[in-house]
Amino acid sequence: MGLFGNKDIFSIDYSDIVQLINNEMDEGYFIDYKRELKINKELCKDICSFANSDGGWLFFGIDEDKENHNFKIVNVILKKSIDYSQQISQFLKTYCSPIPKFFTRFLTNKKLKTKGVYIIYIPKGVDTPYVSNGKIYVRNGSSSEPILVKDRHILDNLILQKANNKQKYIDFCKRQLFDKNIKVPIINIFIQNLNSTVLDIYNDERIVNLLSNLYGSSRRTINSLLFLSSDFINNGIVNSLELFEDLSLKLTFPIPLLKETLFNEIKHNFPEELKELKYFNCLNGMYTWSFVLLTLSEIFQIYKSNNINIDDLKISIMIENILNKFLVFQEPPYKDTNGKKTYFKSNYDKTPLIEIIAKNFDDCNKTLIKKILYCFGYGDKDIKYLLNTCWRDKKEAYKRFF
Repeated sequence: MGLFGNKDIFSIDYSDIVQLINNEMDEGYFIDYKRELKINKELCKDICSFANSDGGWLFFGIDEDKENHNFKIVNVILKKSIDYSQQISQFLKTYCSPIPKFFTRFLTNKKLKTKGVYIIYIPKGVDTPYVSNGKIYVRNGSSSEPILVKDRHILDNLILQKANNKQKYIDFCKRQLFDKNIKVPIINIFIQNLNSTVLDIYNDERIVNLLSNLYGSSRRTINSLLFLSSDFINNGIVNSLELFEDLSLKLTFPIPLLKETLFNEIKHNFPEELKELKYFNCLNGMYTWSFVLLTLSEIFQIYKSNNINIDDLKISIMIENILNKFLVFQEPPYKDTNGKKTYFKSNYDKTPLIEIIAKNFDDCNKTLIKKILYCFGYGDKDIKYLLNTCWRDKKEAYKRFF
């Protein structure tokens, strides 16, 4: 149970804050009250100290009542059109490294309408230690204090915590389904949710129905739901998605071969230029593109509906068994060094784990597709061409390939 029972920062309302104060919840290791919201180095220090400890809450618009030895809501924080969180992010980028995650809410007093309480929730950091203005701060009682030389063990624990989190992610990013030695080209997408979300995914009909519509069937494991497509894509391997209770997931996508009629058409149109092109090494680019984007769009809707942002997610891809494979989209508009039309092929057998850094969910889609194309030898100019044509004409391109 958290500070507000089963409610997170996105579920609470102003009455929850009133109840918190009425229950005489004092400042401490997880809570800090402040009268005014001042976006400065001091705020950066407090945010980093919570991230370096076990997470916590900052409440602005709450002041100490020295006469009665408790706290009271003073409603001095104004609701502005300018997003406070953007200003806070800019300060963190200037004075903190790495930048800790945080979530904000403004809760309005219904009587005052333009005033209320501003809240910042900081989850326990996964990339510790977080340094603020050259120092490492941790929570000590109800205050934020720097780590001293005599407290070297605290710094060692923070560094060890980061190493453990990194190893956990590496262990998570491993394909468990199907034979590990199988030679079918496969795209693996790994998404780890760093938020503290835990859902009853087994009884959430909305999630089950949404993903079942994509995959057709599901089955329950010890700590996840496994969705399997009924269509065999390549050598008996099917699309699969494993969704965990914290909404982390693993997507396994076997890349199908190009439609044979289209392959024959392309070879007929460019017999000399495409001598190297063989049916068994031509993979269906448009199907890959469409299915990955369709699946991710549904998954991202699940994240959005559960107040999970792109910053809460660690996303990586790894592609297997693609050495000398061509990812084919259409008749080749690309030219090699001799000016002949051609396709690009992959020089990888198995790519390293490639992290996807994106500003938002739409940007994540494009970035992920670009990373996949890089792995198949496409350059920036070629990718730009594809993004500008296929992105606008997905329906027409899909008809052409199927």
